[in-house]
Amino acid sequence: MLHQPKIVSLLPSATETLTLLGLESQIVGRSHACDFPQSILTIPAVTSPRLDPSASSKVIHDNVMDLVKNATGVYDIDVEMLQKLKPDFIITQDQCEVCAVNKSDLEKALESVLDHKVEIISLSPMSFDDVLNDMSTLGKLFNKVAVAEEYVNNFKEEIRIMAHRHKLDKFKPEVVCVEWLDPYMVSGNWIPEMVEIAGGINMIGKKNEHSPWTTWEEIAKADPDKLIFMPCGFSMEQTVSELDEIANTEAWKKLRAVRTGNVFITDGNNFFNRPGPRIRESVEILAEIIQPELFLFGHAGVNFVQIEK
Repeated sequence: MLHQPKIVSLLPSATETLTLLGLESQIVGRSHACDFPQSILTIPAVTSPRLDPSASSKVIHDNVMDLVKNATGVYDIDVEMLQKLKPDFIITQDQCEVCAVNKSDLEKALESVLDHKVEIISLSPMSFDDVLNDMSTLGKLFNKVAVAEEYVNNFKEEIRIMAHRHKLDKFKPEVVCVEWLDPYMVSGNWIPEMVEIAGGINMIGKKNEHSPWTTWEEIAKADPDKLIFMPCGFSMEQTVSELDEIANTEAWKKLRAVRTGNVFITDGNNFFNRPGPRIRESVEILAEIIQPELFLFGHAGVNFVQIEK
């Protein structure tokens, strides 16, 4: 019987991709944030955060800045558990030092510790195509090329159909996607292109570039038709609770999106912030929000909510 490589995934999107490829039985360790599909929760977690993920966006931001300033990683790595699991591959990322354990921190933690050879795979998607290419890369690495290709090709066909449908609609709403609340950050990387795929015009953030910090004044100046909140790592409930304070200001009430009832809160944690298979559902969510007359996928009220005027 051929040896089945043992995999530790420290990236939720990678864990979801591996599961899609039929490799869940080979995942022996995961990050604390890997929580989909639910069956993955029976696998031991080998990381933990050094801050409270349920805190407010300002508190989380300040804590992260302190950790970075002191050259301390945002996550603890259970090296003893990794020794016990003896993985052949560890998958992590270099895209963002806050989103998950990065390669350099992992290499430092494992230095002279593991008594066997382990290959570290680091993913760093910046664009929409990069996300799809990472799925193909993992498919090739673990001999699941056909499964990966089928997913990617089917998704690309859905995108072509979607583009054809909203091409018939001459009005393309201007959209701002907010990725963090205090301080404000708008979405970059793969999100702007997803907005375009869904039939909108992305404002402020640029595709294929890191998500930029911004100000309320810049958001107000853009004055988008649609304002979409997708804070990284936040549930919709967390986002709603933080927006309560913002929504009582006069500056908020002046926004076009607020006046017309076009403010939306999405599940950023489960969808937009995870560059894996559920990017498919993320595009559907955006399409329902941006072009509701053309698209209905059943995400409203489940994976996004519309804020009343």
